[in-house]
Amino acid sequence: MDAYIGEVRAFGFLFAPEGWLECTGQLCPIQQYQALYAVLGTTYGGDARTTFGVPDLRGCAVMGAGQGPGLTARTAGSYYGSEGIALTMQSQLPTHNHTVTMEMVTADYQANTLATPVANSSWLSRPLQITGAGTPANTINNFTTAAGVTVDTAFSPLTLSATAGGSAAHENRQPYLSMIYCICWDGLFPTAN
Repeated sequence: MDAYIGEVRAFGFLFAPEGWLECTGQLCPIQQYQALYAVLGTTYGGDARTTFGVPDLRGCAVMGAGQGPGLTARTAGSYYGSEGIALTMQSQLPTHNHTVTMEMVTADYQANTLATPVANSSWLSRPLQITGAGTPANTINNFTTAAGVTVDTAFSPLTLSATAGGSAAHENRQPYLSMIYCICWDGLFPTAN
């Protein structure tokens, strides 16, 4: 099958075949690739006097140019999107809840106040005033602001708060398979309908 000048294909081997250039965004001399320049112009870069650019598809997904129903218009030769993104504002995270589970580890109050959390756990503790016999003389509930409330699971709004995501970027690409894209420079000259 003959290829059209300016046609882009993905190849499973790691080199550009004869009559093709890798799509790595390089500038090419117009004098050497006149037919390809006639098809592309400076859509992908170049000065239109001595050079023109080919698409750079390294690490990119291809998107159709134009505007679909209800979609944003995309101009040929423009790059959009990002390989990674950092969520740094609360407005970027949906409102959600986390369940907090509390547990008294043992019936021995003094053992509970001195116990060490097990691996991969987080503890919220209730400070106790302990008498010499290990019996709590006074339980101080620091999970609430209301005086006299003894329910351990009623937290003050100041105890827990919402925070935004970290500043480290996370992967933002769809699943992908790396191949090389090449553009034909020696083939059939395409004609418009």
